[in-house]
Amino acid sequence: RTIPFETFGDCTGLTNLTIPKSVTNIMYSAFSGCSALTEVVISTGVKWIEYNAFGDCTNLSRVYFEGDAPNFAESAFMGDRLAVLYNVPGTHGWDATWPGLTLHRWTPEPSTGDERFGVRTNRFGFTVNWASDKVVVIEAATKSVNATWRPVSTNKLTGGTAYFSDPDWTNYPSRVYRIRAQ
Repeated sequence: RTIPFETFGDCTGLTNLTIPKSVTNIMYSAFSGCSALTEVVISTGVKWIEYNAFGDCTNLSRVYFEGDAPNFAESAFMGDRLAVLYNVPGTHGWDATWPGLTLHRWTPEPSTGDERFGVRTNRFGFTVNWASDKVVVIEAATKSVNATWRPVSTNKLTGGTAYFSDPDWTNYPSRVYRIRAQ
């Protein structure tokens, strides 16, 4: 499937966006001028992003790619001075430099600012955010320096998130966690 030419051009109400796996092509100026757009997640199905597809999205700061690098025109993000591209480790076709853009590795992160973070029903927990259908291992230790990390949970991120909770957290004087991509 294709997102056609200027489909969402100059849409000022669009703030974030996830391109589904079923989309393979994002055509010329499909999202150009979406001035409120700040974040885009591009799923594994996208193989081509055309000229100016996200051009002049002046507040676009984060573009997350879940899969291998698609082919895209050098000017696909023309005028997006704030944009930083993120790719999942282990995916292919990424170069250290993209014309005028910064590229970083996208790693799993805990969400600490939502209502699911912290102690709930005698368990400590948090939501993990990352790429859809990826697997993460939550590891725990009793200290963060010179730690002996032990896996406590393996979670698949359906829709890009998974909730982790540790029912054993009260059995330790202190407990620290880390998230490792599998």
